Amino acid sequence: MKPILIISATQKSKLKNLPLVKSLNKISKKDYNLKVITKNKQGLPLIYNKFLNKTLVKNYDIILFVHDDVSFHKPKLLKKQLYEAIEKYDIVGLAGASKIKIQNSSLWHVMADKTCGSGCIWYISDNKLQSTLFGHFPKQCVVMDGLFLAVNLKKVLEKNWKFNENYKFHHYDIASCLDAFNKNLKLGTWPIKATHLSSGLLSFENKEWKESNNKFLQEYGGEYEINNVCD
Repeated sequence: MKPILIISATQKSKLKNLPLVKSLNKISKKDYNLKVITKNKQGLPLIYNKFLNKTLVKNYDIILFVHDDVSFHKPKLLKKQLYEAIEKYDIVGLAGASKIKIQNSSLWHVMADKTCGSGCIWYISDNKLQSTLFGHFPKQCVVMDGLFLAVNLKKVLEKNWKFNENYKFHHYDIASCLDAFNKNLKLGTWPIKATHLSSGLLSFENKEWKESNNKFLQEYGGEYEINNVCD
Protein backbone atom coordinates (compact mmCIF):
# COMPACT_ATOMS: atom_id res chain seq x y z
CA MET A 1 0.00 0.00 0.00
CA LYS A 2 1.18 3.49 -0.85
CA PRO A 3 1.48 6.08 1.93
CA ILE A 4 -1.39 8.46 2.62
CA LEU A 5 -0.92 12.08 1.56
CA ILE A 6 -2.35 14.31 4.31
CA ILE A 7 -3.09 17.95 3.53
CA SER A 8 -3.97 20.65 6.04
CA ALA A 9 -3.73 24.42 6.51
CA THR A 10 -3.31 26.64 9.53
CA GLN A 11 -3.18 30.34 10.30
CA LYS A 12 -0.36 29.61 12.73
CA SER A 13 3.33 29.86 11.86
CA LYS A 14 4.62 26.84 13.78
CA LEU A 15 3.59 23.23 13.40
CA LYS A 16 4.82 21.42 16.49
CA ASN A 17 1.87 22.33 18.74
CA LEU A 18 -0.88 21.62 16.22
CA PRO A 19 -3.16 18.78 17.41
CA LEU A 20 -2.94 17.16 13.97
CA VAL A 21 0.87 17.15 13.95
CA LYS A 22 1.13 15.89 17.53
CA SER A 23 -1.30 13.10 16.71
CA LEU A 24 0.53 12.01 13.56
CA ASN A 25 3.89 11.94 15.34
CA LYS A 26 2.76 8.58 16.71
CA ILE A 27 2.72 7.03 13.24
CA SER A 28 5.63 5.76 11.20
CA LYS A 29 6.58 8.30 8.51
CA LYS A 30 6.50 5.53 5.91
CA ASP A 31 2.71 5.43 6.26
CA TYR A 32 1.99 9.08 5.48
CA ASN A 33 3.31 12.29 4.00
CA LEU A 34 2.03 15.42 5.77
CA LYS A 35 1.91 18.82 4.11
CA VAL A 36 0.64 21.76 6.18
CA ILE A 37 0.27 25.25 4.71
CA THR A 38 1.24 27.72 7.47
CA LYS A 39 0.20 31.37 7.92
CA ASN A 40 -2.70 30.56 5.65
CA LYS A 41 -5.08 33.25 4.41
CA GLN A 42 -6.41 31.42 1.35
CA GLY A 43 -9.66 29.53 1.06
CA LEU A 44 -9.30 25.82 1.72
CA PRO A 45 -10.62 24.73 -1.71
CA LEU A 46 -7.87 26.72 -3.45
CA ILE A 47 -5.25 24.95 -1.36
CA TYR A 48 -6.80 21.50 -1.57
CA ASN A 49 -7.33 21.55 -5.33
CA LYS A 50 -3.61 22.03 -5.96
CA PHE A 51 -3.15 18.43 -4.84
CA LEU A 52 -5.92 16.93 -6.98
CA ASN A 53 -3.76 16.29 -10.02
CA LYS A 54 -2.69 13.33 -12.12
CA THR A 55 1.00 13.68 -11.28
CA LEU A 56 0.32 12.44 -7.73
CA VAL A 57 -1.49 9.24 -8.76
CA LYS A 58 1.76 7.29 -9.13
CA ASN A 59 2.71 8.12 -5.53
CA TYR A 60 -0.65 8.08 -3.72
CA ASP A 61 -3.98 6.29 -3.81
CA ILE A 62 -5.54 8.39 -1.05
CA ILE A 63 -5.36 12.05 -0.10
CA LEU A 64 -6.77 13.09 3.27
CA PHE A 65 -7.84 16.72 3.65
CA VAL A 66 -8.15 17.45 7.35
CA HIS A 67 -8.34 20.46 9.65
CA ASP A 68 -5.30 21.34 11.76
CA ASP A 69 -7.25 20.96 15.03
CA VAL A 70 -8.13 17.28 14.54
CA SER A 71 -6.46 14.64 16.70
CA PHE A 72 -6.74 10.91 15.96
CA HIS A 73 -7.41 8.46 18.79
CA LYS A 74 -5.66 5.56 17.09
CA PRO A 75 -3.42 7.13 14.43
CA LYS A 76 -1.55 3.88 13.79
CA LEU A 77 -4.77 2.43 12.34
CA LEU A 78 -5.46 5.38 10.04
CA LYS A 79 -3.80 4.02 6.90
CA LYS A 80 -5.44 0.59 7.23
CA GLN A 81 -8.86 2.14 7.90
CA LEU A 82 -8.66 4.47 4.91
CA TYR A 83 -7.65 1.70 2.54
CA GLU A 84 -10.62 -0.33 3.77
CA ALA A 85 -12.90 2.68 3.37
CA ILE A 86 -12.00 3.45 -0.26
CA GLU A 87 -12.94 -0.10 -1.19
CA LYS A 88 -16.52 1.06 -0.54
CA TYR A 89 -16.52 4.84 -0.99
CA ASP A 90 -14.82 7.34 -3.27
CA ILE A 91 -14.89 10.11 -0.64
CA VAL A 92 -14.75 9.25 3.07
CA GLY A 93 -15.78 11.36 6.06
CA LEU A 94 -16.37 11.08 9.79
CA ALA A 95 -19.91 12.45 9.92
CA GLY A 96 -22.65 13.34 7.46
CA ALA A 97 -26.17 12.62 6.30
CA SER A 98 -27.88 10.60 3.59
CA LYS A 99 -30.78 13.05 3.18
CA ILE A 100 -30.88 16.83 3.43
CA LYS A 101 -33.27 19.63 2.52
CA ILE A 102 -31.56 22.91 1.63
CA GLN A 103 -32.77 25.60 4.01
CA ASN A 104 -31.64 28.45 6.23
CA SER A 105 -29.45 28.15 8.27
CA SER A 106 -27.40 26.02 5.94
CA LEU A 107 -25.36 23.86 8.29
CA TRP A 108 -25.28 20.24 7.16
CA HIS A 109 -26.51 18.85 10.48
CA VAL A 110 -29.32 21.43 10.61
CA MET A 111 -30.49 20.62 7.07
CA ALA A 112 -30.17 16.86 7.57
CA ASP A 113 -33.15 14.63 8.14
CA LYS A 114 -32.71 13.62 11.78
CA THR A 115 -33.22 9.94 10.96
CA CYS A 116 -30.56 10.02 8.25
CA GLY A 117 -27.47 11.24 10.10
CA SER A 118 -24.32 9.17 10.31
CA GLY A 119 -21.00 9.14 12.10
CA CYS A 120 -19.47 10.37 15.32
CA ILE A 121 -17.25 13.31 16.22
CA TRP A 122 -15.47 13.70 19.55
CA TYR A 123 -14.81 17.02 21.26
CA ILE A 124 -13.67 18.49 24.58
CA SER A 125 -16.27 20.06 26.88
CA ASP A 126 -15.68 21.04 30.52
CA ASN A 127 -12.24 19.44 30.20
CA LYS A 128 -13.87 16.11 29.40
CA LEU A 129 -13.81 14.06 26.21
CA GLN A 130 -17.35 13.78 24.85
CA SER A 131 -18.93 12.80 21.56
CA THR A 132 -21.81 13.64 19.26
CA LEU A 133 -23.31 10.59 17.57
CA PHE A 134 -25.17 11.57 14.40
CA GLY A 135 -26.20 8.02 13.48
CA HIS A 136 -24.85 4.59 12.67
CA PHE A 137 -21.92 4.12 10.31
CA PRO A 138 -20.45 3.20 7.85
CA LYS A 139 -23.19 4.72 5.73
CA GLN A 140 -23.51 6.27 2.29
CA CYS A 141 -24.12 10.03 2.44
CA VAL A 142 -24.87 13.05 0.26
CA VAL A 143 -22.99 15.52 2.51
CA MET A 144 -20.23 15.15 5.07
CA ASP A 145 -18.42 17.43 7.49
CA GLY A 146 -15.33 19.06 6.00
CA LEU A 147 -13.11 18.62 9.04
CA PHE A 148 -12.04 15.27 7.51
CA LEU A 149 -12.50 14.27 3.87
CA ALA A 150 -10.37 11.52 2.33
CA VAL A 151 -10.54 10.91 -1.41
CA ASN A 152 -9.73 8.05 -3.73
CA LEU A 153 -7.50 10.18 -5.96
CA LYS A 154 -7.95 8.15 -9.12
CA LYS A 155 -11.74 8.02 -8.81
CA VAL A 156 -12.26 11.75 -8.22
CA LEU A 157 -9.94 12.63 -11.10
CA GLU A 158 -11.87 10.31 -13.40
CA LYS A 159 -15.04 12.27 -12.56
CA ASN A 160 -13.23 15.62 -12.87
CA TRP A 161 -14.28 16.54 -9.33
CA LYS A 162 -12.61 19.20 -7.25
CA PHE A 163 -13.48 21.21 -4.15
CA ASN A 164 -15.87 24.07 -4.88
CA GLU A 165 -13.79 27.25 -5.08
CA ASN A 166 -16.85 29.51 -4.86
CA TYR A 167 -16.51 29.14 -1.10
CA LYS A 168 -13.51 30.09 1.02
CA PHE A 169 -14.20 28.19 4.24
CA HIS A 170 -17.86 28.16 5.21
CA HIS A 171 -20.04 25.84 3.09
CA TYR A 172 -17.18 24.57 0.94
CA ASP A 173 -17.67 21.09 2.37
CA ILE A 174 -21.44 20.92 1.74
CA ALA A 175 -21.14 22.41 -1.75
CA SER A 176 -18.23 20.13 -2.68
CA CYS A 177 -20.03 17.04 -1.40
CA LEU A 178 -23.20 17.88 -3.33
CA ASP A 179 -21.08 18.43 -6.44
CA ALA A 180 -19.51 15.00 -5.91
CA PHE A 181 -22.92 13.40 -5.35
CA ASN A 182 -24.20 14.96 -8.57
CA LYS A 183 -21.19 13.47 -10.41
CA ASN A 184 -22.19 10.02 -9.09
CA LEU A 185 -19.24 9.70 -6.76
CA LYS A 186 -19.95 7.57 -3.72
CA LEU A 187 -19.58 9.34 -0.38
CA GLY A 188 -19.69 7.65 3.00
CA THR A 189 -18.77 7.75 6.67
CA TRP A 190 -16.26 5.42 8.31
CA PRO A 191 -15.62 4.55 11.99
CA ILE A 192 -12.39 6.50 12.46
CA LYS A 193 -12.14 7.99 15.94
CA ALA A 194 -10.99 11.61 16.06
CA THR A 195 -11.39 14.61 18.35
CA HIS A 196 -12.14 18.04 16.91
CA LEU A 197 -10.46 20.55 19.20
CA SER A 198 -12.57 23.49 18.08
CA SER A 199 -15.71 25.20 19.31
CA GLY A 200 -16.99 25.44 15.74
CA LEU A 201 -19.29 28.20 14.51
CA LEU A 202 -20.06 30.51 17.42
CA SER A 203 -22.53 32.86 15.77
CA PHE A 204 -24.78 33.08 12.72
CA GLU A 205 -24.16 36.85 12.82
CA ASN A 206 -20.62 36.48 11.52
CA LYS A 207 -20.49 38.59 8.33
CA GLU A 208 -18.45 36.10 6.30
CA TRP A 209 -20.73 33.24 7.28
CA LYS A 210 -23.89 35.18 6.41
CA GLU A 211 -22.53 36.08 2.97
CA SER A 212 -21.50 32.48 2.35
CA ASN A 213 -24.87 31.23 3.59
CA ASN A 214 -26.74 33.52 1.18
CA LYS A 215 -24.57 32.43 -1.75
CA PHE A 216 -25.07 28.75 -0.93
CA LEU A 217 -28.86 29.14 -0.70
CA GLN A 218 -28.88 30.86 -4.10
CA GLU A 219 -26.74 28.23 -5.79
CA TYR A 220 -28.25 25.08 -4.30
CA GLY A 221 -31.83 24.15 -3.62
CA GLY A 222 -34.20 21.25 -3.15
CA GLU A 223 -33.68 17.89 -1.48
CA TYR A 224 -30.81 15.47 -1.89
CA GLU A 225 -31.06 11.90 -0.72
CA ILE A 226 -29.90 8.35 -1.23
CA ASN A 227 -32.68 5.81 -1.36
CA ASN A 228 -33.03 3.12 1.28
CA VAL A 229 -30.29 4.27 3.63
CA CYS A 230 -32.33 6.39 6.08
CA ASP A 231 -32.70 3.66 8.67
